[in-house]
Amino acid sequence: MAAKRDYYEVLGVGRTATQDEIKKAFRRLARQYHPDINKEPGADAMFKEINEANEVLSDSEKRAMYDRFGHSGMSGSAGFDPFGGQADPFGSIFEAFFGGQAGQRQGQRGPQRGADLRYNLAISFEEAIFGAEKDIEFRRLEGCPSCRGSGAEPGTDPVRCPKCGGLGEVRQRAPIFNMVTVTTCDQCRGEGTVIAIPCKECRGEGRVRQNRSIKVKIPAGVDGSSQIRITGEGEAGPRGGPHGNLYVALDVQPHSYFVREGNDILLELPLNIAQAALGAELEIPTVDGPERLRVPAGTQTGATFRIARKGVPFLRGSDLRAAHELFERSGAPYVYPVVPFHSSPWRGMRRLPSGQMQFVHPEYELSRTQDLEKCYFDAGQFYWGRADAWTGGLRMHSNGTGWEIEPHRVVDIDNGDDWLRAELLAKVL
Repeated sequence: MAAKRDYYEVLGVGRTATQDEIKKAFRRLARQYHPDINKEPGADAMFKEINEANEVLSDSEKRAMYDRFGHSGMSGSAGFDPFGGQADPFGSIFEAFFGGQAGQRQGQRGPQRGADLRYNLAISFEEAIFGAEKDIEFRRLEGCPSCRGSGAEPGTDPVRCPKCGGLGEVRQRAPIFNMVTVTTCDQCRGEGTVIAIPCKECRGEGRVRQNRSIKVKIPAGVDGSSQIRITGEGEAGPRGGPHGNLYVALDVQPHSYFVREGNDILLELPLNIAQAALGAELEIPTVDGPERLRVPAGTQTGATFRIARKGVPFLRGSDLRAAHELFERSGAPYVYPVVPFHSSPWRGMRRLPSGQMQFVHPEYELSRTQDLEKCYFDAGQFYWGRADAWTGGLRMHSNGTGWEIEPHRVVDIDNGDDWLRAELLAKVL
């Protein structure tokens, strides 16, 4: 597999290029390599490469991550290693004195979590803009139905590990410093038990590979750098361990004549000499259907015309219709929009009078954010409700149903800054 080219090289700009220079380079190259204009072999691949580079370099946060870590920093996978997968420079020292690997608990018991999976999903330009629901099928390791994930032949049980005596760890006294090193038992892998009679179906693994079909909801407004995390749809852990996560990486296909730049949608409109010189009123396509555009007389090549609210949507009428359909279908007393928290509130912290930080939920201190339950807050953009529920004093939030909206399309106006942001987004989107 060929190595990815440097994004700056793809756009033909230096690493100190301004956002304006990046935008100009992208527009020039997008026109040059658009599949409908350039029919040469490889133009389509080049066009995708240009879009990918622009999506990263035009975003200040993504660009900073790319400048620091390169392509590996764009994976979006959990547990990103800033050493780029190289050996831990401190591992040998830690291991010599304490045994095992740095950052890993010794003698840790309990089922191990299964591996995460990645699925590459191609979606159309329109599906990326408006959202969609897609059926996907993949193979994953699931708990063996014969032994129910234990790995032992039905009717038998795992036995205590003969090497560690069921402790899951081995202790040795080091010849230097009179220290005791504790390492995970290599025979039972820290579990304290071993399989005496392996299951014939899974050969003691406790897992078998099976097909899996699920529906994936594509949020509106995603781009080619987006990925969707589906909790618990990865591979099952060994010996009855929990499932990992499934990461759906989105590959947005190029449109025949639209090009996306952030939340703007670009259309290159050809004019004849008469239209440019004398002016004209033209019907042009948009993602929401045809619109009338007045081209003034004397229009020059490269002129740009803006049609407001025809880019990637902010709040759409389809949200209202879909939420109302849910309202009627579900019989819920209320339906209101919700948006997920950017970071899990389960790992929130409070500041004590001493200045020390304290977890609000200490039980989740060692948990990964991506493994915790998804939480939402009221987006406050619209509300559907039944008159009798309201007049009867039925509380909306604890009795209603949430309609999820993507965070980039939500502004909860509580102060002047929120109002200013809403005005700016309304102009842009």
